[in-house]
Amino acid sequence: MWKLIRLFSLLLLVFSVLSYSKDELKRGFNIKVKVVGRIYEEKPKLEPPAKLKVEEEGVLNLSNKLLEPPKSMEFADIEDIEAKGFMGCGEPEDRTNYRYGVMEFKEGNFEDAKYYLENVISVNSPFSGMAKYVLGIIEYKNKNERKALYLFSDACDTPHMYRDASCEAYYALKFKLDGSPVDTDHELWKQVYEIYTDGESGIPDCSRVTFKRYCRYIRDFVEGRENVEYRDSTRIRRAIVLIREGNTEKAINILKEEIKPLKPFRDIALYYISLAYIKEGNKEEAKKYISLLETFNPEYAANLYSLLSKENLIYSRLAYAITGSKEFLIRSGKIAYNRGDYEGAYSNFMQAGDYENALYSAVKMGDYNLALKTLKKWKRKNATYYRWLLESLYWLEKDEELKRVLSKIRKAHPGLYREYMGWYHFKKGNWEKAYRYFKDPYYKAIALFNMGEYMKVIETLKDKNDKRSRILKAKSAISMGNGKLAREFLLNDTDEEIYLKGLSYFIENRYSRAVSYFQRISGRSKLKPKALLKEADAYYNLGNISKAKSLYTKVMKEYPDSEEAMSATLALIQLELQRPEGNLKELITTFVKKYPDSPIVNDLYYQLGEIYTKEGNREKAKEVYEKLIDTEYGEKARLRLAQLEEDEEIKIEKLKKLIKEAEDPEVREEARKSLMAIYKQRGDITNFAELLAQGSIEDKKEAIKAYISVGEGERAVDLFNSIVEKGYIDEDLRRISIDIYTVTNDPKYLSYAKESEDDETKAKAYYLAGIHYKNEGDKKKALEEFITVTILTPDIQPYYNRSILESVDILISMKARKDASCLLEKLNPETLSEEERGKYKYYKDKLPPCEVK
Repeated sequence: MWKLIRLFSLLLLVFSVLSYSKDELKRGFNIKVKVVGRIYEEKPKLEPPAKLKVEEEGVLNLSNKLLEPPKSMEFADIEDIEAKGFMGCGEPEDRTNYRYGVMEFKEGNFEDAKYYLENVISVNSPFSGMAKYVLGIIEYKNKNERKALYLFSDACDTPHMYRDASCEAYYALKFKLDGSPVDTDHELWKQVYEIYTDGESGIPDCSRVTFKRYCRYIRDFVEGRENVEYRDSTRIRRAIVLIREGNTEKAINILKEEIKPLKPFRDIALYYISLAYIKEGNKEEAKKYISLLETFNPEYAANLYSLLSKENLIYSRLAYAITGSKEFLIRSGKIAYNRGDYEGAYSNFMQAGDYENALYSAVKMGDYNLALKTLKKWKRKNATYYRWLLESLYWLEKDEELKRVLSKIRKAHPGLYREYMGWYHFKKGNWEKAYRYFKDPYYKAIALFNMGEYMKVIETLKDKNDKRSRILKAKSAISMGNGKLAREFLLNDTDEEIYLKGLSYFIENRYSRAVSYFQRISGRSKLKPKALLKEADAYYNLGNISKAKSLYTKVMKEYPDSEEAMSATLALIQLELQRPEGNLKELITTFVKKYPDSPIVNDLYYQLGEIYTKEGNREKAKEVYEKLIDTEYGEKARLRLAQLEEDEEIKIEKLKKLIKEAEDPEVREEARKSLMAIYKQRGDITNFAELLAQGSIEDKKEAIKAYISVGEGERAVDLFNSIVEKGYIDEDLRRISIDIYTVTNDPKYLSYAKESEDDETKAKAYYLAGIHYKNEGDKKKALEEFITVTILTPDIQPYYNRSILESVDILISMKARKDASCLLEKLNPETLSEEERGKYKYYKDKLPPCEVK
């Protein structure tokens, strides 16, 4: 995905509400910039809360209260296992015990089954997990559910054929016994846990689960279908789904049966039938059921009364008339406040006697005369009162009255007095003096911010969590490039906080999340052009070029004289570079004319050279790159000129020079790859390999192969050794180590391949080691290697067959003819080659029959 303008609009990010300062901020054009700016305010306005907390928030999701644990356990079918010996020996005791235990279990002889199965789990046996699962089933059937739970839990921790069934049994029984499901990633039980915690989940795939009946219940629950076995819970859940789909009539018909006395989920049914009537607009019918619900569940009833008021503020007044509680008036005021209806909010707050929120509403209206009138209702003349009084007088420019109040509070509230005096020095830009004069940590922090002391800002405000302090700390964190830290200080109460939160995600490349915040900025906000620009940048980086282009154009047209318009122009230039439509020259000319001092001009010319190169217009490309030789793009330009050179020998010399002299590692690497391509095309494998050997581990591995292919075995070995001596080894190198062995005939290299996770590589290594030791006359060691192949990789051909034949040959030479005969029995003649079949027949005729005692 193109991300050349990941931080496009940060290039010139200097705005009145945020100074974003970040050294060496790297752009897609690879220029380093320092973005600087200053907050300059005569005095920050004292802001009321952006939003007031409303106690109830939306419709309750009670689906999780309906979820039922399994009504019956479901188990996997237990399979018999056949009697089986190994290497001529009898059947292992643990296998025998497990086999007998399963037989007795299936016959219904639980006590005998337990005897055998408990013997299995008393030793370290590969059958322990399966035995515990079967024992768990027995204990469950014997009504020992806690003991069964313990066994299922242990069986779930051990890999075996019934592990998934064991885990499911554990999850189901624990839910049944403890009342809450387990948090797990299992296909079915993950969904059960999500329903239990959130009320919603995805739809499980029941094809691979043991608890198929319960899985069908969960599917029916999620999709809102009635399930006969769990009728009441799924019927109410269906009603919930119908209400969400707008089909309240069907939902009500279902719920009327579920609200009858003695129904298990009566209170939940009453809640949703009330909600359905609210959705239909039938408030009277809703209130009838809410009144009934009050006796069962006042919490649910209170939520519904809140919904009535949220649906329409008139119903808040009605709720007030019904209950006589001023809380509904206050709630109505808060809802109006949060909707921006500050006049309606003011009226409700005043009637409820909530003068503080009434004051906030007056300030939100910008009516400081009304704020003064409201302050006269305040009984407590505390610091908050005087702060808002001074604030109102300040913005009403009532200087004489302001002075009288300041004189009055000088001793009682010296902080407020010093604060307003401090702003005089702040106006003059004397940050250090303002810092010393201010006592309020926030104002001291503003001065520090304007001095670029961002960490000191956060330290100064570390104990302050009011909105303005949080915003300033967030700005400081963003200025340091720490989005996560910034979000620790931010809520979603104002456009500024929303914008900053979006920006915090943006600088972390979390663009979809950032967009969701930028889009919340209101059209009247002074942050709107910045939000539009950042939204466009985010869509660009997400690959939605059409949407990004539309937004950039919108910024240019609607805010033509803004700094954001310049960034939008740059963005459109970038789009033209990506998808040429013949406008690039015009865009670049326009940009340079309008912004002649921009540091981006050389970047744009370099991108123009790139597009000419891509189009195959070599002369135009060379012309552009030659202009950049003496700029910060000098090395990149020389690289492009070398790549465009038609004389191959000159091109080789230029590329070699860049590899040797370029300071930019990316330029050196690209030059190396270009030179490699030339050598490869020429068939000059030795020089090609030498360049590969200078690259990454992957390149070095290819170099080893290349050296071997042209007979440069010594170089291949040296390069291999240089890699593994540094402690690096992977599957590719383990396979390559076999090739190194063929070059050196040194079996130490086979030790790497023996550790491979790939059975074929492992088998080949042990087989070659056996051949090596056999040729050296070390029959015992050779036999060990061959036998290892038959044990570790019995399915890998041809090494399994060959290893047995070689082992038989050695055993015959060691006079162990009977062992040789029994080993030969392990071969399947049908898998042998013609040559191997001849050896097999020869040995078969020559050796005595295998006799196992």
